[in-house]
This record gives sequence, C-alpha cells and structure tokens, in this order.
Amino acid sequence: MMFQRIDPNKLAEEMRIAIVEYKKTQRVFEELARLKKETEDRQYLHYRFFSNEKCSIKDAEAKATISDEVKEVISHLKKAQELRDDCWGTLRSLEIKIELIKDANATARTEIKIGGFQT
Repeated sequence: MMFQRIDPNKLAEEMRIAIVEYKKTQRVFEELARLKKETEDRQYLHYRFFSNEKCSIKDAEAKATISDEVKEVISHLKKAQELRDDCWGTLRSLEIKIELIKDANATARTEIKIGGFQT
C-alpha cells in the first residue's frame, strides 16, 4: 500500500487562509446588509416626508424597497453572498480533507497493529 505524504504545515496554512478569507467575506456581507437597511431607511424617510407627493407608510416602504440605490446595494449583496458561499465551500472541503486523512491514518495504524499480531 502506498501512502501519499501530506505536509501538515501546508495543509494548516491552507486552512488558515480559508478561514481568514471566509471571515473577510462574512464581514463584507454583513456590512452590505447593514448598508442595504440604512439605504432603505433613508429612502423611506425621503418618500414619506421629503418628496413632493404624499405617500402612505406602505407606499413609502414599497418605493424605498425598489429604489435604484437599494437595487444597487442588493446586487452587491448578492455578489458578496456568492463569494461568501464559495469561501465557505473551500473551507468545508479542507475540513473534509483533514477528516479523510485522519480516517486513513487510523485505518493504516489499525492494519499495522493487526499485521503485528500475526506471526
């Protein structure tokens, strides 16, 4: 049986990079979600109190939700979500790789022990 030698330092560095990238994308996503809420609130106030046309609360909320500024933030939010999901996938694949390596090592150790009992 041939064992593939895996450098634990390289694997640990890959894992560190994946965690850092995931955390960065998570922060960007959360910041964009906050910006979307602030933009919607600002647009709501504009339509409700500062526009020339009188709007009900529901109308102002609806107009704020579909305003161009909010749509632009939503498009950036979707891109950030895709990037965050991609980073999470990379992180998860590294976790699975580590688990598979652990399982392979445990199996190899067991096989060695069993082979040692036979004389």
